[in-house]
Amino acid sequence: MNLNMAKNKPNQEAWSAARLRWETEPPCTYNDLVESLGVSKQAIAKRAHKDGWAKQLDMARVVEMAHQRADRQSTATNAENTRPLSPQAPVVVHPGPTKSDIDATPESRHEADQTAAVTARAAILERHRTEWVAARNMLYASIKGRDFELSRTVKNVVDAMKKIQEGERDAWDLAAGGNIKPTLQIIVERSADVRVVR
Repeated sequence: MNLNMAKNKPNQEAWSAARLRWETEPPCTYNDLVESLGVSKQAIAKRAHKDGWAKQLDMARVVEMAHQRADRQSTATNAENTRPLSPQAPVVVHPGPTKSDIDATPESRHEADQTAAVTARAAILERHRTEWVAARNMLYASIKGRDFELSRTVKNVVDAMKKIQEGERDAWDLAAGGNIKPTLQIIVERSADVRVVR
């Protein structure tokens, strides 16, 4: 830290701008704010802890990472590859803060939150994929055995499963790319020199 840094004291506006940048830019770190604020990383960390700075989860990125992780974990490579199904969705249980949670920096807490969000969503995606493999196997069994009653059962199972999975995808915000709606921006420019020509 240089001597000028120790003499500078950022005003409230500078702190607010730094907080906004840190909270809304996922890759931004305390080190990135040192130069603009003119104080040490430790001073920024102390202020962030005092004011309760919190990184915002980028849900589109979380969903993208969950899909990538589910792709890596997927074992449903063909119709014959199934595992026993569990009817229960993964439950994310937070046991409460530990000493390491309390001592952690906001940056490391954000990273842990993001990892937990990705892990939970990847597990759901993996289960959804496995359920479709099981449904396909039931359908193939009904075709092979010419079991029309089983075919009707498969149709009911698939319809119910589709509705359940759609609800679960909405609840966990699992649409590919996140449920981020594009915004339309209309700009109207007015000029005092506009004349109507007849």
